[in-house]
Amino acid sequence: MNFSVSFPLSPESYTPNTQVCVYAPTGGWADFSTGWLSDEGLDSGQAYTSGETGGLCTSLAPTNYEWITGAYTTLTTGYTNDSLEFALNIGSSATVSGDIRVLVFETDGSGNWVETSDFTSASVSVASHASTVYVANSAADCGSNSPCFVNSSDNLDGGLGTGLRDAVNAASAGDTLQILGEYKVKSEAVLIDKAVTVTGVDDAAISSESTSCTESLLSITAGAAVENLTLDGTCSSSHRTLIEINSSSECCHPA
Repeated sequence: MNFSVSFPLSPESYTPNTQVCVYAPTGGWADFSTGWLSDEGLDSGQAYTSGETGGLCTSLAPTNYEWITGAYTTLTTGYTNDSLEFALNIGSSATVSGDIRVLVFETDGSGNWVETSDFTSASVSVASHASTVYVANSAADCGSNSPCFVNSSDNLDGGLGTGLRDAVNAASAGDTLQILGEYKVKSEAVLIDKAVTVTGVDDAAISSESTSCTESLLSITAGAAVENLTLDGTCSSSHRTLIEINSSSECCHPA
């Protein structure tokens, strides 16, 4: 899930003077292990340091929330607003709906930290773990199929930013990931590092939105089955590698 938060500012002359704290419901509702947070303000252009200063975020966590990430900086007086973006996954153990909460703290004229902004996302519905899930380009492409993983705006190593990679992250060995329609991966090969079955529904296909030929469509490092799918390696030159295999276990059974 990708988020963007904008917040008003009135910085005082202290170092640091601005702290952004991101919280999720307690009990591992959110997973930040492959997440990210902007390392500079989108409006100010100023560098932010990942983490919290002096345990501020942890000590001021709202009731029933836990701190998952944050960043702090020193902004010169005169800045009136800034923005940060971040991304995270829903934890594999989450079973109930939840939301993401962002608190912004600034130092006052005496150097004391005070809360200046409090943002809460819309509630995010959570489906319990299922042994069969679906993967599509967008929520509209999911139709009535649920649970369904869709692409986000990220385009990172290992295929982070694709619904397929999110589905693998959430899967257990033996699960089935069903591809819907003309599914597009991005410019990075999607890492399949669990013994899952990736299969197509009807005439499903996997191709890449990138014209570069340097990355394969899929990169398999654990025993997996890939079946009932068209893999389209079209790119700017003659071809791309469809599946890169680096696994000691049997992989890629024919349909």
